[in-house]
Amino acid sequence: MHAAVLLLNRGRGSGVVARQHVRALLAAGHRVSFLHPHMNGGVQGAHNIDVPLHSAVLPVHEYLPRCPGPQRAVSDMTGVQAMRYIADYVHALASLDAVDVVVAHHANLAAVAARIFANVRGVPYVLFVHGTGIEPRARGGYSDAVWDEVVDSLMGAAGIVVTTDYVRDALVRPLVDLPRDRFLVLPCGVDVTEFQPAPWPAVRTKYGLPEVYVICPGALTPAKGPQNVVAASAHFADLAPTVFIGGGDLRPRLEAELGNRSVPRLRDRCREGSSDQRGGGVGGWSRKAGALRHHLHRGDGGWSGAGCVSRRWGGHDHHARDRRVVRP
Repeated sequence: MHAAVLLLNRGRGSGVVARQHVRALLAAGHRVSFLHPHMNGGVQGAHNIDVPLHSAVLPVHEYLPRCPGPQRAVSDMTGVQAMRYIADYVHALASLDAVDVVVAHHANLAAVAARIFANVRGVPYVLFVHGTGIEPRARGGYSDAVWDEVVDSLMGAAGIVVTTDYVRDALVRPLVDLPRDRFLVLPCGVDVTEFQPAPWPAVRTKYGLPEVYVICPGALTPAKGPQNVVAASAHFADLAPTVFIGGGDLRPRLEAELGNRSVPRLRDRCREGSSDQRGGGVGGWSRKAGALRHHLHRGDGGWSGAGCVSRRWGGHDHHARDRRVVRP
């Protein structure tokens, strides 16, 4: 079987899941073409294809900290803008021969491109719907012209994959009238051979962290819920600091809510970087990008008595607790 796996962009969590799917298909003996813009390396054994875009502006489903240039959320695009990008993805898919199935991640432009290409070729397509891609519609995002295309793509898919019942029942089905039997719930877990958490005493020493601290990785957007962590941190700030690793629209609001709960005494310990765009926390503190890369992926982060917010890079590929597989 020849499977084409399509991503809107390199992604973060969804990108990790897509790469895992590609590897699993390859291991099962299938031929896989893997496509997204700004392809750099790809997956060994797959046919890795860069999707050339007509614009330097990268389409995103939410704020993407690792984006090398300007970005625009699909939920903010006009119908004309969206169709220009969709044409880019369809053109890349059209370069493939003898495709048997298309797998597209996120209910946005990639889904629409998958539908158009699959219908022309007469092959099925499957959509992996992540919550952060569809959630903007529940908050009034997406022009009707773009959303109608997305809905048509969801309705026409041979199957829809989600990671949790919540994504299916609270995010997708209230917006699109799809029967439950069209969904496959495929929980995410932790690859304990790739990610093995450890105390990392050197990291604690380097950044003056205590024995116990809390990490909150991910984009600082409403869908990820960092605002809830900030609110909760007020109740345990005297027990453990919270490190936020990510960036996004909520950053100014979260920093304001933290207020005087920051810890000025850490300022000198966090002066490894500069206060430019590479990173920054409350009060303009910064950390060199990658300082915590072995433990926290590649995160700039500051910290305070209740947490502080960093500007760039987002999350870790996996989340773990007590070295056990964690499932939603």
